[in-house]
Amino acid sequence: MRGKLLGFAIALFSVATIGIVQLNTNAAEPGKVGNAPLCKVTAVGERGSAFKINGANTLATVQYKVTGNKNCKAQVSTNSFNAPSMDGRPYDKQVLFMRVTKVVTPGTYKNSVGIPTNGGKGCFYQVDLTYGTQNVTPVIAYGHGKVNGCKKPPAPDPIVTCIGLTSQATSLETTKFTAQASAKNGAKINGYLFTVKKGSKIIKNEKKTTPSYSYTMTEPGYYSVRVTVLSSEGRITGPNCVKPINLKAPNVPEEPETPPEVPTPSVSIDKLVESADYLLTETGVEYTYSITVQNTGETILKDLVVSDTPEPGVTLLSATEGEVNTETNTFTDTIDSLAIDGSKTYTLTAVVPEYLAGTINNTACVDTPTIPGTPDDCDDAEVEVTKEGVAVVCNPDSGEIETVPEKDADKYLNQDNEACKHTPTKKVVENTPKALPTTGPAEVIAQLTGVAALAGSSAYYLRSRRQ
Repeated sequence: MRGKLLGFAIALFSVATIGIVQLNTNAAEPGKVGNAPLCKVTAVGERGSAFKINGANTLATVQYKVTGNKNCKAQVSTNSFNAPSMDGRPYDKQVLFMRVTKVVTPGTYKNSVGIPTNGGKGCFYQVDLTYGTQNVTPVIAYGHGKVNGCKKPPAPDPIVTCIGLTSQATSLETTKFTAQASAKNGAKINGYLFTVKKGSKIIKNEKKTTPSYSYTMTEPGYYSVRVTVLSSEGRITGPNCVKPINLKAPNVPEEPETPPEVPTPSVSIDKLVESADYLLTETGVEYTYSITVQNTGETILKDLVVSDTPEPGVTLLSATEGEVNTETNTFTDTIDSLAIDGSKTYTLTAVVPEYLAGTINNTACVDTPTIPGTPDDCDDAEVEVTKEGVAVVCNPDSGEIETVPEKDADKYLNQDNEACKHTPTKKVVENTPKALPTTGPAEVIAQLTGVAALAGSSAYYLRSRRQ
């Protein structure tokens, strides 16, 4: 056992020299070849040196000695395996890669065997020298190492699943709906979109950050509520995420009513700026809008026209697809066909070239002749730019995006720092430096006196916060 552990340790430090264990061949009697008498086979070399590996790490060569009666014969095999770990355990998961077998008589020999060159069946290999026939094959020596080019298996794909939607009546007219969803392998759930229909008509679309939603039905009839999971992997829904409701009129005899069987078309559009509804930025700094069109209905949609029109102040520069008209400062594209639950996302690059006070809105709309009315759905996102001489920074103390005098920007973090990515909240404030410079006692007294004087005379504080 001590010898085996030593072999493993040597293998860990060197791929070219692999651990060797020599076993007592008298522990098990190998079979004979034909009527020839028994030979004894031993590896040549100390532990860790019997097997030699070529420079390309593709061939293992072992030297061994055969002794005994001059007429003795032994069947000797040199084997290589794909192994699940460095020491080859568990052994039942090893996969034979190559075997070289010879029938030998007394003398000194060298056997070579190819070793695995890729990590398709394991990142490690094991080689061994055995002899004998039938089921009796004592291991004379063995070793192991790491396969060339071995790579870790790819991480599993992120998955978001809409598991189901349950309902509970809280009164005769009001029903509470609760969605069940799961996110795996790094995927994230950002919210839920509840779509209420009466018959074939959509009467409500409402986004929620929590999986619960209550709706009050104002008149009897057949209703249905669908939940769509808003996630890092897009909008996810399914047949289990729709709940039908039949609201009966009070004190009125029930009359048979046939639910609509005609598939209902529906479409939605989601507009974000840098993955949020609002962005605080600086003039002349490029940023991106994302526009996602989703088929939320029960039929294929045709000829969807997607448009984006910002308010004056925002200049559209480019788009991943579609056309940006520089004269009208608008974006348009036509989607020929969009499957049920299908979606398409555009990325638009824009900039605010000059300072403009207040927020600037940018609205994206979608319209298809499959659905009556125009437009069928719209969504917007807003940007706001800082004045000249003011910089947008990340304040690690508050974890929020703030504006500070440009001369103090180096006292904070860049606005895209991870410390300020936990919340979409943006705050506009006019900050003083976080700390006074390190100086002598006289300078400190002078600074404190100046600060007290300013505090006693006047203070200007401007703060706007967008939730």
